[in-house]
Amino acid sequence: DPLGSEGSDSRFRLMDAAFLDSLSIEQLPDGRWRLTSRLRYASALLNTVLVVPVGFVTDLESVPRLPFAYWFFAQTANRAGVVHDWLYQTHRVGIRDVSRATADAVYREAAAADGNGWLTRTTKWLGLRAAGWASYRTGPSRFQRLGNERRKTRRDGGTR
Repeated sequence: DPLGSEGSDSRFRLMDAAFLDSLSIEQLPDGRWRLTSRLRYASALLNTVLVVPVGFVTDLESVPRLPFAYWFFAQTANRAGVVHDWLYQTHRVGIRDVSRATADAVYREAAAADGNGWLTRTTKWLGLRAAGWASYRTGPSRFQRLGNERRKTRRDGGTR
């Protein structure tokens, strides 16, 4: 359990996983995307509402350009991809650190909330577990390089 015994007891979960906003984005010249309104996600795993702020730069979902993989799996969970990018780049939710395993588990949960069936979200999650280590490790430096440092979150979950 990526959250440890403290976070895994369903008796303490206060909410169901759900997106509270639609995805509002604009494409940048380099092919990435920028949020034009905040994206809120209620995570049952984290037992909190995660807020990705306006202006956050993301690549949505990073699906390898392998034969059939991209065709079957790309762009089916864009909101989940934004939440995952936020977690990989910040390693935090509010004042709590978020491990790679937890970020990947939240992606799997969010992909379900984004309408992905068990096979699709599990296949994507397995891909993250197999190959996501480098992206997680370099996430904070990418966060700053993409200009997201101006939108760091405050400890209370807001933005500055």
